[in-house]
Amino acid sequence: MGKLDGQNLGKYELVERMAQGGMAEVYKAFQPGIERTVVLKVLHGHLVDNQDIVARFQREARPAGRLQHPHIVRVIDIGVEDDNYFMVMDFLQGGTLGDYLKARGRMPAEAALRLAAQLVDALQSAHAQGIVHRDIKPSNILFADDSFQQVVLTDFGLASLRDDAAHSLTVTGAMVGTPTYMSPEAVRGEACDERSDLYSLGVVLYE
Repeated sequence: MGKLDGQNLGKYELVERMAQGGMAEVYKAFQPGIERTVVLKVLHGHLVDNQDIVARFQREARPAGRLQHPHIVRVIDIGVEDDNYFMVMDFLQGGTLGDYLKARGRMPAEAALRLAAQLVDALQSAHAQGIVHRDIKPSNILFADDSFQQVVLTDFGLASLRDDAAHSLTVTGAMVGTPTYMSPEAVRGEACDERSDLYSLGVVLYE
């Protein structure tokens, strides 16, 4: 159970916490005005004290919201309520690729290649608009539904925040991200670009 279960953030009613990551808590929510289910990603409270991260959160959500592609989860709103900074995204019912791999093991090669083509197309669209994801991994790849035929990338609006968080943790030697899927330059704390995304996608495809 999440600390915000049952509460309202703006026009959204938080139903239940779905997951928790290094940057945010993920909630299933309901928007009564138009009667739709959405996902809210709420920035962790300890990060709210870092004004650089808060500013980046708001700034990065805007270009992410402009991404219109069938294989990218839409960012449909951002907001703040009682110092809770949140991002609103489409709700999908198929679960993550990470969940799929844990439950079923490796995909047949033909299916994996089909899904990889969808993800490459999504990245190409984002990169053409100057947006780099920086955190491609199975938990950021969602199935559109339980037919497992279509995948979408999520977390474009949050991924670059990890750079700021990683910088703030450098003095402690901590690492922000998932080393298994990080490109060599990301592990070294260097700038990431489009090639970094393709490296990470290649690791996911191998897995």
